[in-house]
Amino acid sequence: MFGRDLAFILQAKPYRETGFIIKAYLKNTGLMSFIIQGVRGKVKRKQHFQLFRPYELVYYDSHKSELKRIKEIKSITPDPGNDPLRSVVSTFCADIFLQSVKEEEGSQSLYELLAKYVVLFDEDVQESDAHILFCRDLILLLGLLPDSFPKDPKLRFALVEAEMIDPANYADTRNLLDENGSLLFGRFLSAENPITKNGEERYQLLKIICHYLEIQQPGFKEPLSLDVLHQMLY
Repeated sequence: MFGRDLAFILQAKPYRETGFIIKAYLKNTGLMSFIIQGVRGKVKRKQHFQLFRPYELVYYDSHKSELKRIKEIKSITPDPGNDPLRSVVSTFCADIFLQSVKEEEGSQSLYELLAKYVVLFDEDVQESDAHILFCRDLILLLGLLPDSFPKDPKLRFALVEAEMIDPANYADTRNLLDENGSLLFGRFLSAENPITKNGEERYQLLKIICHYLEIQQPGFKEPLSLDVLHQMLY
């Protein structure tokens, strides 16, 4: 029995001499893992899978294994060529997505989120906050966005409680943002424009976002791709 669906590839790791292990988000079935062989050679790579690109997959839908075998894969958009910066940005966002989304069932909202950022990542990511906005949209869809964010300079953001509090009444300051961090995270959560003023603020904000997800999403770890992103973009 075959399955057929549209998918966004979020991870592609080489497997043996000619294959890949792929993690993808499918339009109708959500997160799935696949194996594909015969597409990679020792001398010349025959096929390169780009993250945050839409593909049509045909796969053997066997219930005996969680790792499905791909029969056919076809890109449904023109090949844009190699863009190292886009690759790093999309890798970071894919890492955030894979660590944050725990449910394997399909979600139209999550699929549309990935489709939206395919377009934004094709624009000028050098000056763009697309990866930051992606994190905010994902946090919103996961239900992790605080109900309110009062603008009171005396208050600080508590990452565990996910709310602004008076630091004088809070004993554990390890998960309490300082004044600058609280203001920066507040602009992020409120989607103010601009969210950040410069590259260093963007990096600081991304560190806060990862720390927040580590607390709110058990098992989440700051992705290694953040440091690569920092070196290339900031």
